[in-house]
Amino acid sequence: MILTVLWTSVAVSVALGHTLRGGPLPKANPLATHDWHAVVLAITYAPLLLWGPLLGAVTIAYWQRRRRIPVTARDTVPVGSVS
Repeated sequence: MILTVLWTSVAVSVALGHTLRGGPLPKANPLATHDWHAVVLAITYAPLLLWGPLLGAVTIAYWQRRRRIPVTARDTVPVGSVS
């Protein structure tokens, strides 16, 4: 979770042209481009930011599915019986 928050904040700050401390990106920074390369980078990297939250969601769903108590034979109603 910590890495998800960290990388999301890094991606947002770099997209806005700032460092994590709030200053402008240095001119020599390879991510400080303002042309089509930056657009391609943002489009291809943005789905990766969903990895952490989606992994957490499927982990919780798996845990909830696995902790269910299995139905035993005595809890079932035989076919053809009227209740």
